[in-house]
Amino acid sequence: MKFVSKSNNLRIVLKHGMPAEPITGRASVSGVYIKFENGMVNVEDEATVDLMMKHPGYDSDFICLEGVDPYKNQRKDSEPAHDITEIGPGGVIGKTNSDKPNVSLSAAQKDVVRDIAKKMAMEMAPSLAMEMLKEMAAKADNKKPESEKTETEKKEDVKPETPLEKARRVKAENIVKRKAEEAANK
Repeated sequence: MKFVSKSNNLRIVLKHGMPAEPITGRASVSGVYIKFENGMVNVEDEATVDLMMKHPGYDSDFICLEGVDPYKNQRKDSEPAHDITEIGPGGVIGKTNSDKPNVSLSAAQKDVVRDIAKKMAMEMAPSLAMEMLKEMAAKADNKKPESEKTETEKKEDVKPETPLEKARRVKAENIVKRKAEEAANK
């Protein structure tokens, strides 16, 4: 039987253990303990299930799971956030933080958000569809097939060269000239 808790690492003492006392001759008595991991525990033994149902924390600290975990969105992650530092030659390259924002909404809040999102989408859809149709029509009107374009239209379609592209082109031309001069001097 599955039990869920509000806290991630709840520990329950169902039966106290007793340490051994060799002077009096008493042997040790082991106890019965339950540890919730990530807010859940699966108990197979019927006697242990009965002890958990009779525990004073039942229905307040933990409950028997029937379907969906009601505390899933309220529980904090048991694993802490990690700072990951990438180290390379010469020192630290970058640092990232794996801290995730914990957003917890109740079922009613999620329904309200979903309804608002649907309403907004329905309001925005007609205008977005019209904009897309206008853009597609404009592209269809302005674009001619390559075979129908004149030489001046083909030259106009060429994008202007950025400074970086120009520097790369000039460098490549200089390398070609230098190699041609070296080949001519040999």
